[in-house]
Amino acid sequence: EIRSLAKTFVAQNSGKSDVKIRPNNTGFQAFRSEDRGQNKREATREPTFESLPPRVRYLVMYSIALASYRTGEYAKARILFRDLIQINPESPYADNAAYWIGRSYENEGKLNQAIDAYVRASNLPDGDRRPYAWINIAACFFKLGQYDRGKAVLRELVKRYPNYRMEPVLTGLLAQLAKAEKRK
Repeated sequence: EIRSLAKTFVAQNSGKSDVKIRPNNTGFQAFRSEDRGQNKREATREPTFESLPPRVRYLVMYSIALASYRTGEYAKARILFRDLIQINPESPYADNAAYWIGRSYENEGKLNQAIDAYVRASNLPDGDRRPYAWINIAACFFKLGQYDRGKAVLRELVKRYPNYRMEPVLTGLLAQLAKAEKRK
């Protein structure tokens, strides 16, 4: 599904800009339509989805999935993000895709599914979304009334990511939660 949407997107948007993409002997070259190429026919050839470099194709598909999420089409976004993870689980965007799956479930109030998706995002290698996934796991536990589990997740986050930019905020939050418990 994601590939067909991306192909449609590229086909609909080819020619709308004065910047074109053409193949050359080392890959692809961007040029302005008024530039003269060695072969005039080659210079005016519109790119197809298949002619784009794999990274660009993946980014087009990721953008379509994210647009579906942002317009509230959560079920569709989940399908598209899962397709992306399946296409290339080693992509630097795979953890982002897994994270957005979790956010879509959380937005629908499906907190247990959201936790599962965030756990998957936090387990992907070298992901920049891992700390955010941990924060959202804790938030889901808090929303479910499972405060001890939420606090445990935050403590683990602080241990795993001591240099994380949110660490002082998380440590302060944990201290406030401890004070609130003592007052009970």
